[in-house]
Amino acid sequence: MNGNGTNSSCPFGGSDPITPLLVTVQSVIAVMAIFGNSMILFLILFHKHSVHCSTSLQHHSATNNLFVAALAFSDLLVGFNIPFYITFYFDVPYKCNRSVCMVRYVVALYVTVLSVLLLLGVAVDRYLAIVHPLKYHKIMRFRLAKRIIAFVYIYVAIIVLAPLYSSLQWDKPEECDLVYVLSFNYTFFVVLCHVFLTLVVTLILYYKIFREAWQQLQSAFTLKAIQIHQEAKTTKMMVLILSVHMFSLIPYLIVVIMRYYCSEDMAGSLSDAKKVVVIFYFGKSAANPVIYGWKNKELRHSFIRLVFGSDQSHRHSSAKMCFLDHVGVALVATTQIWNAKKTDKTRKPVSEGDKESFSRNLQHNAREFYSLDESTMIPRDSCQVELVNILNLCESETQSETTKL
Repeated sequence: MNGNGTNSSCPFGGSDPITPLLVTVQSVIAVMAIFGNSMILFLILFHKHSVHCSTSLQHHSATNNLFVAALAFSDLLVGFNIPFYITFYFDVPYKCNRSVCMVRYVVALYVTVLSVLLLLGVAVDRYLAIVHPLKYHKIMRFRLAKRIIAFVYIYVAIIVLAPLYSSLQWDKPEECDLVYVLSFNYTFFVVLCHVFLTLVVTLILYYKIFREAWQQLQSAFTLKAIQIHQEAKTTKMMVLILSVHMFSLIPYLIVVIMRYYCSEDMAGSLSDAKKVVVIFYFGKSAANPVIYGWKNKELRHSFIRLVFGSDQSHRHSSAKMCFLDHVGVALVATTQIWNAKKTDKTRKPVSEGDKESFSRNLQHNAREFYSLDESTMIPRDSCQVELVNILNLCESETQSETTKL
C-alpha cells in the first residue's frame, strides 16, 4: 500500500456490461430523490398554508410532519450520495483508497440507521396518538419531537463516524467493498442492534396500534373512535413508508452479511447481487416523496397551490370538511344519547323530535365554539378551537342528557 492509502494491485480495466444500466437507473433515482425530498422539505418547512380544522389536529399533524421532514432529509442525503457511489463503478483514481471508500459506506450506514430510528420515532408518535389520544398533546410536544430528532441525528453520527478513527487495515484491498473497510463486529453491531432490533420494536408498536384501533372501531360510535379515525390516514401512510423501507433494506443487509461469511468463490456473485439490491435500497428514497404526496392530502394540495397558484376548490373543500367535522362529532354524541335512552326500558323510545333537538343543540354549540354564523362557511385557517374541546363538550352534553333521562 502506498502513502495515500491506495494499493498498487487495485484492479482496473473497465466496467461490467451491466454498468451502463446500473448507472442510468441509479441516476434517475438520484434525480427523483433530490427533487422529491427537496419539495417535501420546502412544503413542510416554508410553505405553511395547509392549516387544519383545529389546533389539536394541527398539533398532531405538525409533530408528524416534523418526523416526515427528518425522514425526507435523510432520503435527500441518499440522493446526493448516489452520484458519488456510482463513480466507483468506473476506473477512478480513488477506487481503492480506504479513506474515500469509507466515506462511501459511512454515508450509506448513516442514512440507514438514521431512517430506521426515525421510523421508530414515528411509531411512538402514532402509538401515543392512537392508544392514548387524550394524553398525546401533553406527552408528545412539538419541542420534545424536535429534541428527539436532534438527538437521533447526533447519536447516529457518533456511531457511524467511529470507524473513520480506527486503525483497521485492509487485508485484501481488491475493491471498494464494505467487507474491506469495516470489521464484521462493527457491522454486526450496527445492523443487529440498530436496524433489526429497531425494526422489531417498530413492528410491535404498530401491532398494538392496529389492535387498539380495531377494538375501538368495533365498539360502535365512541369519542375515542372518532379521534382514532382522525389519525387513521396518517398512520396508514407511515405504515406504507415502513413497508417500503423494509422491502428495500432487508435484501441489501442480507447480501452484506453474507458477503462477510462467503468464500472467495461466491464473492463475485454476491458483489453482482449487491449491485442489484442496492437499486431497491436507493429506490426507497425516491419512492417516499411519492407516497407522501399520494397519501397526504394537505401536502398534495400545497404542491398544487405552489405550482399552479391558488386552489379555490381545495379552500371550499377545506371549509366544508371543517363544518362536517363539527356535525360528525355532534351526530356521534347524539347517537350515544339515543343508545342511553334505548337501554333504559323505563323511558320512552327515541323520537324524531329527540333526534332533531339533540342534533340542533350540539351543532349550535359547535358553531358557537368556532364563531360560525348560520349562513357563513369559514375556511379551516379561521377555525380557532381544538377538536378536543368539542369532544369534551359533546361528552359533557351526553352525560348531562343521560342524567336527565
